[in-house]
Amino acid sequence: MIPAAVLALVIGLDRPVILEGSVPLATGKPPVRVQVVLLSGGITDGGCSGGFIYTGRFAVVVTPSEGVPVESDLNALLRTDEVSFPAPPNSDPWPIHFADLNGDGKPDFAIAPHFCGNNGRYSLFTIYPHGRVGRIPVVPEDPLIFDDAPSSPSLRAVPGGFEAALYDNSTGSGTTRTYRWDDSHWAFALVRPNGDPHVIVSTENNAVSAGPPPFSGDSGLIKPLPEGQPLTARRRHPHDSLVVAEATLDVNGDSRPDTIQVVMVRGEKYVDAEPSCHMSYGGTPWYRGQFVVRVQLAGQKAAETEIGILFGKDRTTFEFNGSGWPLVFQDLNHDGRLEFTLGQYATCNGSEYVVLGIDSTGLVSALSPTIYAGGHTGSTDVLHPTERGFRFSTPYSASTMSYACTEFEWHAKEGRFIEGATLPEPCSEDEHGDSTVKE
Repeated sequence: MIPAAVLALVIGLDRPVILEGSVPLATGKPPVRVQVVLLSGGITDGGCSGGFIYTGRFAVVVTPSEGVPVESDLNALLRTDEVSFPAPPNSDPWPIHFADLNGDGKPDFAIAPHFCGNNGRYSLFTIYPHGRVGRIPVVPEDPLIFDDAPSSPSLRAVPGGFEAALYDNSTGSGTTRTYRWDDSHWAFALVRPNGDPHVIVSTENNAVSAGPPPFSGDSGLIKPLPEGQPLTARRRHPHDSLVVAEATLDVNGDSRPDTIQVVMVRGEKYVDAEPSCHMSYGGTPWYRGQFVVRVQLAGQKAAETEIGILFGKDRTTFEFNGSGWPLVFQDLNHDGRLEFTLGQYATCNGSEYVVLGIDSTGLVSALSPTIYAGGHTGSTDVLHPTERGFRFSTPYSASTMSYACTEFEWHAKEGRFIEGATLPEPCSEDEHGDSTVKE
């Protein structure tokens, strides 16, 4: 195998680009460049019929027309240590084909690693507005088996989902399968011959399962809410819902104790024994489903805010590792009230966090955009207060081979933290400690 470093010297690239395409992330926005690049590994002639293949670790790099490239770990998304792709037949990368398959306004695409035969094994991905790439689960087969290109143009969006054309080896002819979008589980389900989609039970590790949904205590599922009762910011849920994190402290400066809880109101508990980059917890339980923040201010009725509202309406399902983890509070905007953070796994290097504030009624609101920071905790202590807001060290970037220190400033008129300067080095703990952190 020719190592990637030597290969880069031979072909004149910092990192070999295997697939490439461009697409707007939203209507009316300029297109971004999307590339699948080889981070480490090499090339061999072990492909089909002696063809060359790249093998190693890959990233999906989304580069806006103006701004910093955003990388997502493709191996982590596929949950495998090693991935292979066929080398492009000429100097141009394989094309990436995009389509909005679930009708949410964001571009989706399908990629298949190296294979030999009529049909590849494709995984579906989507690109979020901030440039991160996520994987879309499919029931009952994930990856999907169809087509014969590294990125498939054979997926056609139809009302409520998409169609996939494939070659059926059992019949020796082509056929079409239809998949319907299930927004409550954030997954596609194959439509059966009778027209009914498969029933989705869980989406563990993006390898989803199908069947009748169990509601027993042994399954780890909390009974779903009645149909027609969507989550709202004010509605209280039963006390038999599951509290995964809780803190009691004075958040509003009135010298009385307040209680803040992160509560799963619908979802499941599971243990992921499969090793992956974010499973460094020794097989502790994960909780996946719909969550609310329940706030009981002293002397007031409890109020609830749906977490999906806080992270944006493009997702309804969230995951937290274990229960009883600490909520981290700090006064980041110097208003005498404590703010806190909640986070969701993003890549092997870090998570996406949102800074949250609690108003006088107990309702919670987002005070920042999603912030990509190191660690995989449910609430983070890596935000270091400054005179005008906070700053933090971003995770290591393979593209720049360095860390960075990003600052956020509080803008009282807008009621939000807004990103400011970014320095090409880690933040200095000596200049701004985190002594104001409360758990």
